[in-house]
Amino acid sequence: MLIGMIVLLAACSSPPETEDAPRVIVVDVRGSPIKGALVMPDSEDEGLTDPSKLTSRELNSRTSDAQGLIHADLRVYFWPSDGCFHFIATREGYEDTALSVSKDLFPLPLRIKMEAAGDRGKPKSTHNAPASPTN
Repeated sequence: MLIGMIVLLAACSSPPETEDAPRVIVVDVRGSPIKGALVMPDSEDEGLTDPSKLTSRELNSRTSDAQGLIHADLRVYFWPSDGCFHFIATREGYEDTALSVSKDLFPLPLRIKMEAAGDRGKPKSTHNAPASPTN
């Protein structure tokens, strides 16, 4: 029983593995893929969060392709201190999105939803009823 507990504790504290190749997909509110969204790790280390400090290969791997997929190594998004992945997604024409997901609850694939700029606060209905005449 002691050996089982040790194995269980070791598994909980192990770094994230990509056995199932966790995938991150950037989508709009309708679920359509967004091409060209930059997904950076949320980190205090400026070297990880400043796009100007990335190589073109790193930048390409963190930018969503036509299917909305991010091809970056997810280990740079993982914080061992809280056992979560931390993401910040940006793209012109969309609101920035920050997201944290527990390693244990990481869905396959993870969908980062981005709202188009200006969609917040917009009325849900686009039907405009004509004004009623007043006498």
